[in-house]
Amino acid sequence: MAEEVNDLKAIKEEVESLGVIGIFLSVFGAVVIFAILFTTTFQGKITNLISGGLLLLCGGIALLKARAKKKQK
Repeated sequence: MAEEVNDLKAIKEEVESLGVIGIFLSVFGAVVIFAILFTTTFQGKITNLISGGLLLLCGGIALLKARAKKKQK
Protein backbone atom coordinates (compact mmCIF):
# COMPACT_ATOMS: atom_id res chain seq x y z
CA MET A 1 0.00 0.00 0.00
CA ALA A 2 2.83 2.39 0.84
CA GLU A 3 4.44 1.72 -2.55
CA GLU A 4 1.22 2.71 -4.34
CA VAL A 5 1.10 6.01 -2.45
CA ASN A 6 4.75 6.71 -3.35
CA ASP A 7 4.06 5.82 -6.99
CA LEU A 8 1.07 8.16 -7.11
CA LYS A 9 3.15 10.95 -5.56
CA ALA A 10 5.91 10.40 -8.13
CA ILE A 11 3.42 10.42 -11.01
CA LYS A 12 1.75 13.58 -9.66
CA GLU A 13 5.11 15.35 -9.38
CA GLU A 14 6.08 14.26 -12.90
CA VAL A 15 2.75 15.47 -14.31
CA GLU A 16 3.16 18.85 -12.60
CA SER A 17 6.73 19.21 -13.85
CA LEU A 18 5.82 18.28 -17.42
CA GLY A 19 2.90 20.69 -17.32
CA VAL A 20 5.02 23.61 -16.17
CA ILE A 21 7.76 22.86 -18.70
CA GLY A 22 5.19 22.46 -21.49
CA ILE A 23 3.49 25.76 -20.70
CA PHE A 24 6.82 27.59 -20.46
CA LEU A 25 8.09 26.25 -23.78
CA SER A 26 4.79 26.95 -25.52
CA VAL A 27 4.63 30.54 -24.30
CA PHE A 28 8.29 31.12 -25.13
CA GLY A 29 7.76 29.66 -28.61
CA ALA A 30 4.78 31.93 -29.19
CA VAL A 31 6.86 34.95 -28.19
CA VAL A 32 9.65 33.94 -30.57
CA ILE A 33 7.18 33.51 -33.41
CA PHE A 34 5.64 36.91 -32.56
CA ALA A 35 9.15 38.38 -32.84
CA ILE A 36 8.96 37.72 -36.59
CA LEU A 37 7.07 40.99 -36.86
CA PHE A 38 10.03 42.93 -35.51
CA THR A 39 12.86 41.35 -37.48
CA THR A 40 14.04 43.08 -40.61
CA THR A 41 16.00 40.40 -42.43
CA PHE A 42 14.58 37.38 -44.20
CA GLN A 43 17.10 35.09 -42.51
CA GLY A 44 16.01 36.42 -39.10
CA LYS A 45 12.38 35.71 -39.90
CA ILE A 46 13.15 32.16 -41.00
CA THR A 47 15.29 31.57 -37.90
CA ASN A 48 12.55 32.84 -35.59
CA LEU A 49 9.93 30.77 -37.39
CA ILE A 50 11.94 27.55 -37.12
CA SER A 51 13.06 28.04 -33.53
CA GLY A 52 9.62 29.21 -32.39
CA GLY A 53 7.99 26.27 -34.12
CA LEU A 54 10.38 23.82 -32.46
CA LEU A 55 9.73 25.38 -29.05
CA LEU A 56 5.98 25.14 -29.59
CA LEU A 57 6.34 21.54 -30.71
CA CYS A 58 8.41 20.58 -27.66
CA GLY A 59 5.97 22.36 -25.35
CA GLY A 60 3.02 20.63 -26.96
CA ILE A 61 4.67 17.24 -26.63
CA ALA A 62 5.40 17.87 -22.95
CA LEU A 63 1.77 18.87 -22.34
CA LEU A 64 0.47 15.83 -24.19
CA LYS A 65 2.78 13.55 -22.23
CA ALA A 66 1.61 15.14 -18.97
CA ARG A 67 -2.00 14.59 -19.98
CA ALA A 68 -1.33 10.96 -20.86
CA LYS A 69 0.45 10.35 -17.54
CA LYS A 70 -2.44 11.98 -15.69
CA LYS A 71 -4.95 9.67 -17.37
CA GLN A 72 -2.69 6.69 -16.71
CA LYS A 73 -2.82 7.03 -12.94
